[in-house]
Order: sequence, then C-alpha cells, then structure tokens
Amino acid sequence: MGGLTDKSGQIIFQNASIYLSRLEHDFWMSAEPNFSKSKIKDEGLKKLVVEVAKKNIAALKPRLHLLEDGDEILDCIKVQLAPGHTPGHFVSQVFSGQEKLFHIADLVHSAILVIAHPEWGFEGDTDFELAVKSRVRVLKELADSRSMVFSYHLPWPGLGHIRQNRKGFEWGQELSSLPD
Repeated sequence: MGGLTDKSGQIIFQNASIYLSRLEHDFWMSAEPNFSKSKIKDEGLKKLVVEVAKKNIAALKPRLHLLEDGDEILDCIKVQLAPGHTPGHFVSQVFSGQEKLFHIADLVHSAILVIAHPEWGFEGDTDFELAVKSRVRVLKELADSRSMVFSYHLPWPGLGHIRQNRKGFEWGQELSSLPD
C-alpha cells in the first residue's frame, strides 16, 4: 500500500481503481487498530505502520473500492479471505478459462522458512495464531490443487507451486519462466 502515494501524499496512479478488503479498511481506519495478538513489540513500528496505512487509505479514498470475501473484480480476479497477517488479508485468484494463478501476497515471507514451517509465522502478523491457521489452510489448498502461485516475497520470479511433503510444505520454483 505504501507505493500508491508519493512523499507529499498524492496518488501516483491517478487513473487507477484501488481495491481493498472492507475488513482491512476498517481495521486500519479504526481509532486504535488492535495489535494485541501480534508479536510486534516495537511500539514505534506499530505507530509508523498505522500512520502510513491511514495516510494512504485516506488519500486513495476517491479511487477506493471495498471488497468482501469471495468478490470478483473485472471478471478475472476473485479474492479469498486469509486473515491473520492483517484482518482483511486476501489471496487473489487470477483466472482465464481453466487457467488460474494465485497471488498469495503476504501469506508467507520466506519460501525456505515459512512455507516449510507455517507455524513459525512472521512477527508482523497482526494476529499471529490466526495467520498460522490461514497459512496452513491456504498452503494445503494450493498443494492439493497443484495451482500456480505468485508472491513478491518468494525467490525471483516468484512463480511456482506449493508441494506437500512428510514434514509439511515446500516451495517448487517455476524455472521455465526464467529468461534465458
């Protein structure tokens, strides 16, 4: 969200429509977002994150569309609630015909650590235990369906598959998408 406005708070992509979970919006815009189930100890960091979120959401309001779990956008993107990292964290399914690509966003922050050990989580999860439950559920669904996955937190180019093994899950990098 931080890359949608410039230093002065102006919207960078003036013609873009911005889609955000209603739960996400309500959490960040509340008087005091609840971090009681988070492992973030640094009060200054919490304050900074809340300030950035509030500033950006307020600036984006004219372009903002709020979404609910299961909503579709542009007839090719469907959102699924995967709460925990934040209350309104979505996994997005981009689809065309029978082809699907799942953007898992902040569900995991490390292919080696958090996919292999979803219970380890991420200190920045607003509800650590709920994030673990969502992570395990979504990783299992992706492994069972053998779906293509994308995330900016995974090794370049961030495309691959989730596989289930005896110990849990592992990341399978999609090498065919790498340039020669």
